[in-house]
Amino acid sequence: MRERYRFFARVLEYPTEELMDFIKSLELPEANFIRFKEQIQRFPLSRLEEIYTQTFDLQAICYPYAGYQLFGEDYRRGEFMVKLKEHYRSAGFEAPGDELPDHIGVIFKYLAWNPEDKIIIEECLIPVFEKLLKSFRENTDNPYYFLLKGIYESIKSEKEEKIEERVEDLISVRGG
Repeated sequence: MRERYRFFARVLEYPTEELMDFIKSLELPEANFIRFKEQIQRFPLSRLEEIYTQTFDLQAICYPYAGYQLFGEDYRRGEFMVKLKEHYRSAGFEAPGDELPDHIGVIFKYLAWNPEDKIIIEECLIPVFEKLLKSFRENTDNPYYFLLKGIYESIKSEKEEKIEERVEDLISVRGG
């Protein structure tokens, strides 16, 4: 799973020539990832940059920040980020300094570091991806819809395949 989480973190980055070449070189078995790859190949890099910005930066519903998706602008987002950062440190993971700890790319980098942390997947990422996917129209041609849907299906199936005893609830603040 480490490599899969690294892959998720990487493809969620802002598009660059290097990233697009990386994606185009991959053999992707899942249908949504194949669709994402096909979609991005239709656009020049400048258009992909616009689509990325429109998807993740200009539409609040698609902000790629878990705390924002779970709590909006509520004070609980700040509490969530503090607890998340503490959780990272307790596992020996140092979050990149150029991004907030609740960015979904950072969370996937953490999971690549500590893939056994099922609470992050079950209580954080699955609800976040459900909200992100609801923001798209049914007949969207946005390539990032297919990427997000592929990631969601992958993490959801992992949860269903590996039902384990829950660990202490990292995100107890989520309930109120």
